[in-house]
Amino acid sequence: MDIVHYRCAGLDISKRDVKVRVRTQEPARARANSKVTTWAAITGQILALREHLITERVTLVVMEATSDYWKPFYYLLEEGLLEVMLVNAKHVKNLPGRKADVSNAAWLAQLGAHGLVRARPERPGGHGQGQRLRNKIPELTEARNGRFSEHHAFLVQIQLDLIDQRAQAIDEITARIEVVMEPFRAARDLISTIPGISTGVADVIIAENGAAMNRFPPAGHLASWAGVSRIE
Repeated sequence: MDIVHYRCAGLDISKRDVKVRVRTQEPARARANSKVTTWAAITGQILALREHLITERVTLVVMEATSDYWKPFYYLLEEGLLEVMLVNAKHVKNLPGRKADVSNAAWLAQLGAHGLVRARPERPGGHGQGQRLRNKIPELTEARNGRFSEHHAFLVQIQLDLIDQRAQAIDEITARIEVVMEPFRAARDLISTIPGISTGVADVIIAENGAAMNRFPPAGHLASWAGVSRIE
């Protein structure tokens, strides 16, 4: 398969840090080299990561749009004139060919190197998206001027903490689903090849029906069990 980016980085971002896999492959060599580094999710470390990627002459950085943890990495790396691609997590998980022991960072770097991922259609962040709102940027800027007291900050912090708690709970549940679904990975990968069936839908199908289809004599019994038809 052709190489599009000979020096590509994949980022596996969590709340506290990021695992970075830099994949390099010289045009004349058949085998790629890669190394993994870990960086804290704070501004100083992200800026240091940016310098590291520039030093490594990385031409593309690929990250998943999971939760809100990607935002500081996206904006700070983009400011360094790096090409940063924010991809849909479900899309990259549904692409065939990933081995069970390959990390997210390595998988993203591999997909990016071969040009097998596409960026989300909308550009993330920013103010005044769309022409109608962009024409009102001065008014929007003026509307941001106001009074924000210590009490307001206290209330906002409570809301932000609640959001972080929910996001952490979602991450933990998602990780647990992956553990429980491990024995059914082959069935999940097969079901996910059906057009319109995402990994999440495949998980629901397996949770409702199991992975052994021989318990349903004809296909009609399976459809009836799933509640999409009725056998008289």
